[in-house]
Amino acid sequence: MGNIRLGIPQEIVLFLKEISRIDLFIETGTFQGLTTCWASDHFGSVKTIEFSKDIYINTKSKYSHLLNIEFIFGDSRKKLQKNSFHNVILDLIIITNTNGCIKQIKILPQKKQSLV
Repeated sequence: MGNIRLGIPQEIVLFLKEISRIDLFIETGTFQGLTTCWASDHFGSVKTIEFSKDIYINTKSKYSHLLNIEFIFGDSRKKLQKNSFHNVILDLIIITNTNGCIKQIKILPQKKQSLV
């Protein structure tokens, strides 16, 4: 049997961070905060958006000692459209996945955008 890991592919995220010099990690769906906590060790700034009030309160309390995490309560579709991330430099990364294997990675040029 192979290893099954839930969550983001950490090695790929770190590789993409290194080659694109990304230092901001935005997560939608905090859940228990495992990815959030992991990201705080590897990124200068972490923003995580959670829709469930109970999960938001519990996870924010659990990881309140991690000062580079901003916990945001609400619908990520709306929060990402509002002024939550003014003048963020976005590195747009597209990963094409075919049958569980990474086929192609494209890193688009950085552009300054306002997520309004």
